[in-house]
Amino acid sequence: MPSSYPVPQTQPFLLPGGSTGVILVHGFTSTPKEMSRLGAYLNQQGFTVIAPRLPGHALTIQDMPRTRYQDWYNALEDAYQLLRPHCAQMAIVGVSMGGALSLLFAANHPFDALVTLSAPYDLADSPRLRKILPLLRLLSRVKPFLKKPKGGHWFNPEAGREHYSYRYNPTRSAVELLLMLSEMQAALPRVTAPALLIHSLDDGYVHPANLLPLFALLGSPQKDMRFIQGSSHCVTIDGDRQALYEQIGAFLTARCASTPPAQ
Repeated sequence: MPSSYPVPQTQPFLLPGGSTGVILVHGFTSTPKEMSRLGAYLNQQGFTVIAPRLPGHALTIQDMPRTRYQDWYNALEDAYQLLRPHCAQMAIVGVSMGGALSLLFAANHPFDALVTLSAPYDLADSPRLRKILPLLRLLSRVKPFLKKPKGGHWFNPEAGREHYSYRYNPTRSAVELLLMLSEMQAALPRVTAPALLIHSLDDGYVHPANLLPLFALLGSPQKDMRFIQGSSHCVTIDGDRQALYEQIGAFLTARCASTPPAQ
């Protein structure tokens, strides 16, 4: 049967493994593909890994404006309910908007570990944008897509060639992102899972200063933040990604007694 996905390997994936389930959450306008290398690494370490496709993503850009941030949230709910009966421990790892969505989801669900990568606390100029949300909704009808801002360069040329995301930001989806971030900000004190927050100092898309309010407001009794260098915004595929995978794997292993799959 032909794939309905426009680019190979952008579909969601499930990698059966041990007793700890890990949900991997991709970013805004992107696809599960940006989590595939990390997912393969964690699966090799004995984790069961699932990477859902957020609704409206990984198909065509015309699909995305019809979705709401609650639809993205519900995709995580589906992944969680799929793994929870089979996994003694649960963890979640999200990149960019997926990191913010993971924080919101973890405020309402028990997790043994949480990792965010390049997660935004808020958008640039968000106070003004929130004041004109009704106008943005109207604007989305006449100008449905906005050109993406420049986000710096790729440190790893291979990463730039393999990364796939929509070339424009859907205006209506940007409204949903603002709404989701507001809810996430309010939910941060309710997050209790041990947390590791990572951001690249060379991120040209989401300023690394976003890490500071996320860390300060996070309710987790056990939390750590780390700045890395030599990577663009999409740290899961750029820069020294192997070193990043090892950091994430060590953190998850320390907090989740994952067992290898049965032979």
